[in-house]
Amino acid sequence: GMGVALSGGAAIVADGATGQVLSIEGGNATELASGLFQPRGVAITGDGTVLVAERDGGRVVKVAGGKATTLVDGLGKPEGIAVAGGKLYIVDCGTKELVEYDLSGGARRTLASGLPVGAPQGVAAPALKSFMPLCGAMTPMTGVAVGADGTVYVSGDMEGSVLAVTPA
Repeated sequence: GMGVALSGGAAIVADGATGQVLSIEGGNATELASGLFQPRGVAITGDGTVLVAERDGGRVVKVAGGKATTLVDGLGKPEGIAVAGGKLYIVDCGTKELVEYDLSGGARRTLASGLPVGAPQGVAAPALKSFMPLCGAMTPMTGVAVGADGTVYVSGDMEGSVLAVTPA
């Protein structure tokens, strides 16, 4: 699994297979962090801070100075993340929830539960075959995006749906 976000002229990439977060610009790759447990989603805050969902670590980390520090923990299997309006939106495939985290105050709330994301209880989702020479084996990935009106869109990886959630 791999997540990508744009920051200025660079693509920030989370590589689940290697546990790295990379910045790619002008054909050059720079390692921002390593040693993560299946990093997946990537988001960039308004001030340029890089956030990464660490799926198998059950947390979202802030990446700076070559280190990853915990921002949100106690999650099941976070994958897709997005930032909008001072909030971090997290799709947790382990608990099948959409979580909103206030970046300024740290308040956390569940916006939706019972989402069609992640493998069903007791089932391990198989990796899809690779399309060489383009990529290695692929795994299902859940994404999230926030519209201009504040609607949060979640891709339901287990059924191919896109869900629209309007925070109250």
